[in-house]
Amino acid sequence: MNCKRFALVGSGFIGQVHAASLARHEGSALTMVADAAPERAQALAARYGARAVTVSEALRSDAIDAVLIASSTPSHAELLEAAARAGKAVYCEKPIDLSLARAREVVERVLPLNVPVTVGFNRRFDSSHQQLRRQLEQGLIGRVELVQMVCRASSMPPLDYLRSSGGQMRDQAIHFFDLLRFLTGDEVHTVAAMGAALALPEIAEFGDVDTSILMMQMRGGALAQPAAPATGTMNGSPCWAPKARWSPVASRRRALPCGAAISALSRACGRTGSAGYRDLITSILTPLFAP
Repeated sequence: MNCKRFALVGSGFIGQVHAASLARHEGSALTMVADAAPERAQALAARYGARAVTVSEALRSDAIDAVLIASSTPSHAELLEAAARAGKAVYCEKPIDLSLARAREVVERVLPLNVPVTVGFNRRFDSSHQQLRRQLEQGLIGRVELVQMVCRASSMPPLDYLRSSGGQMRDQAIHFFDLLRFLTGDEVHTVAAMGAALALPEIAEFGDVDTSILMMQMRGGALAQPAAPATGTMNGSPCWAPKARWSPVASRRRALPCGAAISALSRACGRTGSAGYRDLITSILTPLFAP
């Protein structure tokens, strides 16, 4: 695969994560950076040898192959549609919009344009999750009865990020929803949730929580219990216990062993951030540029 040139829109919390990964991977190049605050774009671009530009300059440029949208959540829908209309391949951080109707509207408008677009559900591209899905499909684990998913982090994202993120369910737990459907090949039938602002009480002022528990039943009957205690992002690799009761345990530092994990997955769980960025870039390049 030839090196793909990216314009990054957004240089805040998650934009800086993407910038580091794009600059580091041999299959991608961080070429341009745009941000509503030009000085932030300039600082991030200078760090990686990119060029700070406006969004319109990036979309008009022939020097990029794709646009990575990592700006604040309320801007995603408009930027996604504009980049697609400019004929650029687009990776858009989730969610497309906080309004389901608006998100569907954007999808309906973009589909006829016939440009590659993907949304940031990168967890399904993690090598450990891919391996777990293969094991499930091969029947090596058995019929899925109970899924427990735990997400932990060493620190919370900045308040400015959380204020416009859309809340824990739509910004963080959304990874659980996607990963659960990806691994089981099933859809959620019933869902209930409870949350509280325990680690960072001030986020309750704008209606958010930092600790939550969900209870879900899949159409096939399996039960799922994702939990997100005092965390901001979902990272790490899964392992599972036998007898079709498996637990992806996620951590920003490393995966926590759970039950009698298969040795190959145990090795995968030991990955650190130094290798994990490759799975992140795979989640961008594969849906956009794979033949």
